[in-house]
Order: sequence, then C-alpha cells, then structure tokens
Amino acid sequence: MNQVNNLTILCLCALIILLFPGCSKVLHPKPEVQHPKKEVQLPKLENTEAYNNRGLTNFEKGQYDLAISDYSEAIAIDPKNAAAYSNRGDTYLLKGQYDEAIADFSKVIEINPKLSVFYYLRGNAYFKKRDYANTWNDYHKAQELGFIIPPGVLVKLREASGREK
Repeated sequence: MNQVNNLTILCLCALIILLFPGCSKVLHPKPEVQHPKKEVQLPKLENTEAYNNRGLTNFEKGQYDLAISDYSEAIAIDPKNAAAYSNRGDTYLLKGQYDEAIADFSKVIEINPKLSVFYYLRGNAYFKKRDYANTWNDYHKAQELGFIIPPGVLVKLREASGREK
C-alpha cells in the first residue's frame, strides 16, 4: 500500500511538472549560468579581393556595417584599392554618411583622376549635403571627362541651387 501511495505521489508530481513547467524551477532551482555575449567575429581572409567580395555580399544582404568593415579590411591590406574605396563610398552614401562617402570618392579620384563617374558620385554626396557649389564643380568635371549627367539630375540641381550652370 505504501508503494502505491509513493507511486501515486510520483505520478502526480510528474503530471504537475508537465502541466505547470515553472513549478520544477521552484522545487529544484537551477543556478543561472551567465554566458558572456560574443560579438560576431568574421573569419580573416587572405586578400583584398576576398574582403571586397564579402563586402559586396554583405551589402546585397543589407548588412551595411559588415560591408563597410570588409571594405575597410581590403583598404588596410591595399590602400590603393580603388574598388574597395568605391564600394565603401557607395555604402556610406546609402547610409546617409555623406562626409565619409565624399572622402572615399575623393580617394578613388586621387588614385585615378580619369574615372569620371566618381566625380559624379561625389557630386551626389555634396548634393545630399546641400553643398551645391561643390556639386556643380564635380558634375562639370565629370562631364569634362565624358560622363553624361542624367538631365533630371541637372534639373534638380538647378532648382535647388538657383543656378543655371
């Protein structure tokens, strides 16, 4: 009889624990283990192309800060990597970090002053900052080097700046 009562009590306890899972913590509290938070550590890559490619992948996923980090790693390995500066500048521009975008596009222009598109892109960053004088200067330089500025862009600049050229 005593065995039956013990079995009954055990079954009731098990049923209570199943129905009310929080009860087991009260009956048998487990010490909470503090796990240190880990920052996401991306593996180190071998060369600038690998970092630049991973940056492009992160950019496409909308992970802009990771993309910027990868482009920065590529630049650290090769400070003359115009593609990494270009991609990082595009990312900064998208994020609204116009001064950083201007700095990166300026670096591309320093590396290769004949790349007309980067005068245009830097001009776009200046436009976002409402620095219309520098926007006009960069757009003129881009045109001088053969870049065709979309007419709608020039219309917006004329309206915003109050200038014709």
